[in-house]
Amino acid sequence: MATFVVNAEGRVTHWNRACELLTGVRSSDIVGTFKHREAFYTESRQVMADLVASNADPAQLIAHYGGKCRLSASIRGGYEGEDFFPKLGRDGKWLSFTAAPLKNADSTLLGAIETIQDTTAKHIAEQAVRARETQYRHLFESANDAILVIEDGEIVDCNQMALALFKSSGKPLVGLSILDVSPQRQPDGLSSKDQIQHKRRLYIRKELQCFEWRFLKMDATWFDAEVSLSQFHELESPQILAIVRDVTERKKMIVALRQREKELD
Repeated sequence: MATFVVNAEGRVTHWNRACELLTGVRSSDIVGTFKHREAFYTESRQVMADLVASNADPAQLIAHYGGKCRLSASIRGGYEGEDFFPKLGRDGKWLSFTAAPLKNADSTLLGAIETIQDTTAKHIAEQAVRARETQYRHLFESANDAILVIEDGEIVDCNQMALALFKSSGKPLVGLSILDVSPQRQPDGLSSKDQIQHKRRLYIRKELQCFEWRFLKMDATWFDAEVSLSQFHELESPQILAIVRDVTERKKMIVALRQREKELD
């Protein structure tokens, strides 16, 4: 952990090896000076340890960092924050830092100690996650089939195609259970509730499922759909991804063709 100490004047008294590696500035060149400020910034400006060592007003300290710091939850009189430092490294670095006052037995303020952690990798990983989320959200919304995300039998997310298919312009689809958007019985005469429980048991056994299902729209009309289920985990919660394709017209065509065949026979 990169660590340095300043006295009450703001002069550096300690500059450890991790600080040397982080900033590229040797301890011998900085101890006894005020050059630590230039090690982090392109211009000479006070760092958090300087402000803590000078007993700066909390509002002044927070304003100095543009609201990017706060009182420490674990260190009395300490502050912590995180910011991007373009001067460090080839492309700049994100640093998380904590500064705490140093006092003697009489509670006289002698200076401050600041510890620094390089959080650049964490920020890069977070940016990559956000980029993937944006990409998958685009795929989710641009799909030609309706997609429902189901957790504990309740719809927790859906795409625009699902809203259109279920005619959910006025009534919310998210928050409803699958039973809420299903008729009491399916076309084969079996109870929708019993069928859902059966498919839940298959889901628990992690069996791949693709089946036909009759749904109710928000306007009380119905449609037949081909449904395929897959499961995934969002944090600790197991969820079901249901891809719903309206096959009502296709089924009507099949029935019409069969009827026509009978007539021809």
